[in-house]
Amino acid sequence: MSAKASGISTFADPLQEFFASLDLVAALPDIVQALPAHGHPFSDLAGRCEDIKRHHDERLQRVREISRMLGPATVQAFSQQLFKQRSWGSMAESETYAHLEHLRILGSAERTSDHEGRYVYVTG
Repeated sequence: MSAKASGISTFADPLQEFFASLDLVAALPDIVQALPAHGHPFSDLAGRCEDIKRHHDERLQRVREISRMLGPATVQAFSQQLFKQRSWGSMAESETYAHLEHLRILGSAERTSDHEGRYVYVTG
């Protein structure tokens, strides 16, 4: 991503906004069955929301591990370690960017720009 790019979202911390939306969805009363856009229907909406949050917490840890392995790296470099090759592209990079920005906002990552204007991150 370039220094001008901000991923798909306009939020400063899109991952935190996603977590907040999961909390709102989990609190919806009287949900008997959820019909997701992909995957099978399920009945435990609050449990599924917690599972999704846990998955992204694991992703944040994986981003930290990737940073230790790569050192300072672009969003694309992180994304190619975080996702399988079949998933590489703008959607994977946007999700990776959201995780890196979340860590940066929390004070757990630093962001600079390289000579091409791409963001470069390193986690602490």
